[in-house]
This record gives sequence, structure tokens and C-alpha cells, in this order.
Amino acid sequence: MPQFGKLFKGLSSRRFSRPSFHQISRFNSMIATKADPKHSLSSAQSTSALIQENLKKYIRWYPEDDITGSNIENFFSLSRDASRRLDLLVGIVYENESIQKSSKFLQVLLADPLSDNSQQWYQELKTRPHVQNNLVCPVFDEESRLLFPESFRRSIKQYKVPSPILLGDRRSSYADALCELNSTPNNVLFLEINKPEEVSKLIEICHFYIYVTADLSNSKEALPKQIQKKILLTVVDNSEFTPRSTEDTAVTFRNELAHHVVKINSLALEEGVEYFYKYDVQGASTYFDLLQNSNILEVSKYMLWYLRTENLREWLLSIIKNEIATNKILEARIETVYNELKLQSLVQCSNAMHSELQNDFIPKTNAFFGKQLNWWKLYLKNDNVEYAIKDYLNVNFMPKSLDSYNYLKGQLVARLQEQKFAHYSETDKTQLNNPLQQYKSNLINIRVPQEVQLAVYAALVSALVYYQLPLGAISLLGYLFFGLEAQTAGAIASLGLVLGFNKVSKDWLTFSAAWLSEMYEEVRVIISNDCINKGLLKELNLRYEAAKDLSRIKQQVLEELEAAEEQK
Repeated sequence: MPQFGKLFKGLSSRRFSRPSFHQISRFNSMIATKADPKHSLSSAQSTSALIQENLKKYIRWYPEDDITGSNIENFFSLSRDASRRLDLLVGIVYENESIQKSSKFLQVLLADPLSDNSQQWYQELKTRPHVQNNLVCPVFDEESRLLFPESFRRSIKQYKVPSPILLGDRRSSYADALCELNSTPNNVLFLEINKPEEVSKLIEICHFYIYVTADLSNSKEALPKQIQKKILLTVVDNSEFTPRSTEDTAVTFRNELAHHVVKINSLALEEGVEYFYKYDVQGASTYFDLLQNSNILEVSKYMLWYLRTENLREWLLSIIKNEIATNKILEARIETVYNELKLQSLVQCSNAMHSELQNDFIPKTNAFFGKQLNWWKLYLKNDNVEYAIKDYLNVNFMPKSLDSYNYLKGQLVARLQEQKFAHYSETDKTQLNNPLQQYKSNLINIRVPQEVQLAVYAALVSALVYYQLPLGAISLLGYLFFGLEAQTAGAIASLGLVLGFNKVSKDWLTFSAAWLSEMYEEVRVIISNDCINKGLLKELNLRYEAAKDLSRIKQQVLEELEAAEEQK
């Protein structure tokens, strides 16, 4: 079989096509590099360091951006040593179960019928079940299992295949169609994902994805967003019109394009492979016609191009920049939100809180103390005065203002933390609790029992000690030992009670008026100072500065990446 391969190679015609503008530009760039290698090397290292520094900065400030973070980690791994051969993992995702069963894309892409003993492993691939995820790797690859978490690796069916496309040093170079590159060609492993529910586990593992569909118009929305962003190639696989391609058909690549589409007919090529296996040399012409008619060679060229470290790295960087730019919020937008919150929302909140205090809370509280806590009711309630006030304050202490503060505080967070995936924990540390809620809790739990209830006890006890008990004792002793008439003794005792009641009334009214006045003033100060100036306004300013900083960081990263690209 190898002898036939050499024979056919000599007989097959080669078509030379004009190089694309991209290829000419790249060739000129290579010549310029050779002119001054030391300067070029130093400049390349400086540019690479600048790019990596800015990508690290982005990860540091936007750690929740899993999609971009995964691409950046892959970019770093590709940047460590361009001369070292890497094992790249490419995920294959199918549109649905129907195309998963009907498409022959994977086996015909790997097929090598001109090689000896290839029919056995080809048939094994052809009859592989689609009930689990399948990993196709080179025969000599012993480290592929390290790419996967242990729990996921156990659910994978592994196929070790000696297909040339898997090994960088055996893969066809398509020298007449693609320009020569300096980097070491990488190996590739294909992960066929047959369990869509497990695809989210592979986001950070696969370097990129190939999406196989029967119709280009079908949406990818069913796939996780992370997978959609990492689809490099969409393969439209059906029996409709398919462009013809040969080994020397030129292909123009544009790394600034995040996504490429190739139309193939895998069923036609499968027919050609089977025909060759059946008729051997006599089926060669049919096989090569169907190989070219299937357009699978164009997919192979895309694979060759993007399995090169520098090309995959450029594609990843383009994806990264697009993602960063897509989620960018301009400083002008932040400024508009800040002014709206400061000049409208904060002013309205302050006015509403002062209005509730003056027009609602003060009149209600005065009425409550006047009717429910009249001085004579102190004798009836006694120990329960504390609980009556607590129950009242729990329900009636500035409820609208408490809600307004919490709502506006939430607005500050929601409207000034619109940077997706950003790191806001440092800002969160400056968040202040609701000062009114803190004051309310302190009022109910500490001040009412320690101040009001003690004042009730003091008023009742002082009236008893200073008036009621002494005059009552005098009236009793006078009646028993000094011959006071009962009427006179009763009058003295009554006088003691009246004087005691008067003292209770005077002390309670004086205390409650002063205590309420102090509380109202404290609430007024808390609204103006703690809630607005030191609370919401301070937090607004802090979040505003943090939002501007994050916006500037993202803009700076984009500008530095663009500048680094221009230096190449």
C-alpha cells in the first residue's frame, strides 16, 4: 500500500494557485524579520510580555469572566514555548442527535486508506457508539488522560488511532496552498462530545471547538455561551452542493475572524473510503475524486493552520479582545448614572425621609405617648411599659424610610456595578449598614429598657418614697397613737396620694417630652448625616470611583493590546 501511495503521488496532477494577499504580507514580514534578527527577537519578546501583562491585569480585575479567562489561560499555555510541540484538544459538538448519527465527519477526517492496516481502526471508528464521549488521540500519546478530571475521564471511550492528521510531524503541510511557518506543528486530540449535559465540564479544557450541523441557518443558542464563543470552525455537513477542493487549492485565512464555515459532504467521502478498501488500487481514482468533491481537504487545511501555535494564539487573542470590548461600559455612561443618582434619587430619598419624620412619625409617636402611656397608666402597665413601646416602635419607626434607604442602596449597587464579571469585593467592604435600622435596634433593645423603663420605676418609686409613703405613715401613726380623727388622717393620706400622683405626672411628662425630643432630633441628624452624607452619598462616590477605575482598566487593557498588535 505505501508503494501505491508513492505511485499515485507521482501520477496526481498538482494545481498551483496565486498566493493570497495575506500570504504575500506574511512572506514580506518573514523577510523583514531575517534582515535584523536580534532586533526582531527583542521586539517580539517585549510585545509578548506586554500582551501577557495586560491579560493578567484583566483576569485580576475581572475574575468572574470564565469564558475570557479560559481563553487567556490557553493563550498563556501557547505562549510559553512556541518551539515545543503541544498536545491540543479540539472538541467536536453536534447540532443535535440526528446529525450526530448521520454525519461521518470525524472518521473521514481521520481516514488514511492509503496506509497499511488502516481499515481496522477506520472500521472501529466508523462503528463507534455515540452513547458516551469519545476521545481520539495518537497511538503514541500516553499523557492525554492528564487533560481531564478523573471523574470525567472514566466516562470517556478512548480510541488510539495512527492517523497522520493527529501528529504534527506526519500531518500534510499543503505546501502549495499554505505558506511555510516557523513554529513546531502540534499534535491534536479530538474529543467527540455526545453527552451535551457534560459539555460545561470541558470549557476550560478544549482549545477550540468544531460545530457540526446539517444547516448553517440553525442556531447555536442551545449550546452554553462559553462553548459558542470558542467555536472556531462550523462544518456544514449534508449532501447538497459542495465546493470542490484539491491539495493545492489556496485558502485565505483571517485571524481577525472569530468564526469560519466550511461546507462538506462526509457521506460522499465515506463512500470513497469504503470503495477504496473494497477495490484497492482499482478504486483509487474514485476515492480521490470523492475526496476532492467532499471538500474535506479544506477542513484539513484549516486544522493545519490553526494547529500552529502562532495562529491559534492570534485567534485566541482576537477572541479575547472581542469579548473584552463587547462587555465594555463607557465612562460617559457611568457619569450619567452617577449624576442621576446624586441629583435626583438621593435628593428625593432625603426629602421623603424628612417628610416621614415630620409628618408621620412625630405626630403618631406623640399621640401614642399621650393616649397609651398617660401618667396614670404607668400604674396599670408598670413593667409592661417597655414592651408597649417596643411593640409600637417595631411597627411604626420610620418604615418607609427604612425601605427607601435599602432600595436606593440596592440601586447604587445595581447601577454602578454594571461591569460584567468585574471584581467588586474591595468596594463591597465599604458598604454601610442602614443607620436608621441600627438606631432602631439600639433604641428598642437598649435605650427603651435602660432609659424609659427605669424612668417609669424612678417616677413611681420617688412618688411613693417622698409623698405617698411618708404621708400615709403619718396619717396612720397619728390616727393610732396621737388621737387624730379618722377624717383628718384620711385627708393626710389622700394628700400624700395626690402629691405622689402629681409628681409621677410631672416627672413622666418632663421625661417623655425630653426623651422624645431627643429621639426626634437624633433621627433627623441620622437622616441628614449618617444616611445621606456619610452613608448613601459616600457609598455612591466610592462606587462611582470604583466603576470608573474598572472602566479605565478595561479600556487600558484594550488599548495596550491593540498597541502591541500594531508593533508586530
